[in-house]
Amino acid sequence: MEYNYQKVRAEKAVRDLYGVTTVINNMQVKPSISPSEVKDKIIKEFERNARIDANNIKVEVSGSKVTLKGSVQNIDQETEAKTAAWSVSGVTEVINYLEISW
Repeated sequence: MEYNYQKVRAEKAVRDLYGVTTVINNMQVKPSISPSEVKDKIIKEFERNARIDANNIKVEVSGSKVTLKGSVQNIDQETEAKTAAWSVSGVTEVINYLEISW
């Protein structure tokens, strides 16, 4: 699978089945693109989204882990930035160091 949401949905699909007491989700998200392509796609998502000021956010990618640093103007922009990062194929973790500059 290429997207983290697929892993999450698969787990949710079985978690509430009758008789299921424990779910251990060992599925792995494997990127179909390189880390530099992941970074480029996230930045393009930021630029496409009018609610995100891409100039104030630094994106770092290590394998399938994405770290967001910088500042945003409000919680909505922070949420949009995290959502944009999660929307890219192969991302398994988003670490948020964004600061809200009120």
